[in-house]
Amino acid sequence: MRALVIGGTGTLGTLTVGELERRGVPVGVLSRKRSPLIVADWRAGDLVTGEGLADAFHGVDVVIHAANVPPGESARAMANLLAAARETRVPHLVYVSIAGIDLVAWFPYYRAKLDDERAVQQSRVPHTIVRAAQFFELIEQVLHRCRRKGRIVVPAVTLQPVAAAAVARRLAGLVTSPPVDRGADVIGPERRTLASLAREWNPLAAVTTEPPDGELFRAFAALTLPARTGEGPTWGEWLRERAV
Repeated sequence: MRALVIGGTGTLGTLTVGELERRGVPVGVLSRKRSPLIVADWRAGDLVTGEGLADAFHGVDVVIHAANVPPGESARAMANLLAAARETRVPHLVYVSIAGIDLVAWFPYYRAKLDDERAVQQSRVPHTIVRAAQFFELIEQVLHRCRRKGRIVVPAVTLQPVAAAAVARRLAGLVTSPPVDRGADVIGPERRTLASLAREWNPLAAVTTEPPDGELFRAFAALTLPARTGEGPTWGEWLRERAV
């Protein structure tokens, strides 16, 4: 069983490669150029042009697409990926998407992800689509940008974020599972306001909220799944693990 991770140097991709290696699964990384960060088998390929994809897919049992592609290039990139997967008869394509995006389909990035999902489902490639909530790593980046001279000013929104490592574990587990079209969404164990996450992230800072700026922030409530049991550590547990 051999896996290939597209986007293997990103936050999720790096964790997925590491998780597969820990499980003893031979894994490669596809990218346009080799990075010093890539310690796994490297294969050259370009999603946007399609160059090298078919060669990279040969001998691969599972292709995990965990790369972020700009909305303007996503349709062409997905068409190239699916064409190469059909040509080489890839047994299983795993596509990583975002929880709840069908409820916020007007946002360009989410609309492009939805279009990618439909392209995968309409293809003849055996596949599993896995939607995940916003990563803790993204939340931390947002909080860094929200700091204002000892204060943290955040929009009044509710989220249900998840540790990227929990998503990586789910993806690694799919390598030995058959394609199922849509897998269960991967969400975190807590439905939290961004303000409460900020207070736990930096207890010494004064945290204030402001009305959400724009429809996207106001729509974030649609991206939570309060009836579902989440996966992975809580935000506080994740912060403590990072501090060790």
